[in-house]
Amino acid sequence: MRSRLNSAKPWMVEVLVALGRLEVLRKYLLELLEPDPCLAKLKEIALREHFSNHHNLVREDRPVASLDEACYLGSEAAWLLKEYELMTKEYTRRGG
Repeated sequence: MRSRLNSAKPWMVEVLVALGRLEVLRKYLLELLEPDPCLAKLKEIALREHFSNHHNLVREDRPVASLDEACYLGSEAAWLLKEYELMTKEYTRRGG
C-alpha cells in the first residue's frame, strides 16, 4: 500500500500545479523527507521555467539554471522548495 501511495505522489503534485492549488502541500512540508517523490517532482516542475529575452534581462531564451532563478521568475514550486529547505533547517537546528 505504501509503495502505491508513493508512486502516486508525483502525479498528485502535477495535478495540484495544474489546478493552481500547490499551497495545499504547505502544511505537510515537515512531513516530507529526502528522498521524497514530491520533492523531486517539485524540483522538476520548478526547473521547467524559462527566461525570455522579451521580459527579462537575458540575451536569449533559456531554461532556468537553478531554483533561485526559478524563484526569481515566480515559480510557486521553487518557492515551496525554498520554504521546505528553511523549515527543515530550522527544525533540525531547534533539535527536532
